Amino acid sequence: MLDAAGLAMGVRSAPYNQVFQELLAPGSMLGANTGGVNVVLARVQDFIGEYGTADGTTAAALAERVDRVRVELVDAVRHFMQRSATPLVVAMLPSSPGLDPVVSKQYDDAHAEVEVALASISGVLVMAPQAVDALCAGERFDADADRLAHIPFTDEYI
Repeated sequence: MLDAAGLAMGVRSAPYNQVFQELLAPGSMLGANTGGVNVVLARVQDFIGEYGTADGTTAAALAERVDRVRVELVDAVRHFMQRSATPLVVAMLPSSPGLDPVVSKQYDDAHAEVEVALASISGVLVMAPQAVDALCAGERFDADADRLAHIPFTDEYI
């Protein structure tokens, strides 16, 4: 796709579940990239863990976790951009379908708050889940891949 757009760029992926480490470590792939654009794909749900399972998470505990993740993600991006001149695109991806409506609303509200906070940081372009959806045709979610390997999205979507 990059070649078709006339962009001579490569794509490199960080290790699984390493968003905060990539943003905070100066020697990370994001930190070492000085000739392109950095992209972070994130959704609050993935930083929370398995809500409502054997850990007995209460609604109050979930709200506290969501708020902590929201603050820490914004702080990590802010910290990263203080030492990087490379543009950063943060794509907030949609939460999984079928979540409890109260939980889904908490995640959606946190996404919106993250988007507003990140939009004020110089060099950061934020994409809301709706903007990502508009660019990516086809089915988004793969329930089997999510259950088996925590890969919630189809290849066509991402």
